[in-house]
Amino acid sequence: MALSIEELDIHISKYIQGGFWQNDMRILKEEIEKLKPGDVYVEIGVDEGRSARVAHEYAHPDVFKIYIDIHNVDPHEKSIGRGKW
Repeated sequence: MALSIEELDIHISKYIQGGFWQNDMRILKEEIEKLKPGDVYVEIGVDEGRSARVAHEYAHPDVFKIYIDIHNVDPHEKSIGRGKW
């Protein structure tokens, strides 16, 4: 069972910083739940990954999700970052 917006926000805030807040999460949840198995969700400009985590939580498992970023996020006190490319 998926976490509530409030629960997910608390969880995300422990690991990911960024400016994607609960109202943003509610809107994305509403829209991503409209996607059907086999549909594709593409997000460009993922940054730290808060919106990507929301999409992952609420999209049907058979929605193909692609997350594209334009810069590296080095490890810091709030995030483990990502590998160098």
